[in-house]
Amino acid sequence: GGPASFEDVCLSMEKLIEQGKIRGWGLCNDNAYGLTACTRTAKMLGTTPPCSMQGDFSLIDRKSEENGVAEAASPYNENVGFMSYNALAGGMLTGKYLDTPAALDDFSNRDRAMESLRSPRGRMDTRGCGGTLYRY
Repeated sequence: GGPASFEDVCLSMEKLIEQGKIRGWGLCNDNAYGLTACTRTAKMLGTTPPCSMQGDFSLIDRKSEENGVAEAASPYNENVGFMSYNALAGGMLTGKYLDTPAALDDFSNRDRAMESLRSPRGRMDTRGCGGTLYRY
């Protein structure tokens, strides 16, 4: 049990590369410390460092810039590609919720909010937004 060390992660990923099962590997939802520590550990061990970092990033959620991940991933630092997910902020940036608010934000019409929960238009109309994602 318990969390894996940076060394364990890097050695395990290198084993998969040597076996031809993967060509590269990356991190997801980590912070600047995790990205830098993992990359530096891989280089210290002589293993392949991570080549990508995936994080939640949109016009609404820019924490990857604010918390140093974008800078740590830059070519001047760890040189790790950044891939965003949730770029349209769960539909908030598409206009999907302009006419009718997301269910949990629809305070003016409880019946309409309950209908949105029964027949969701997207993840903003669900309770908990998918378990690992959060509301803005």
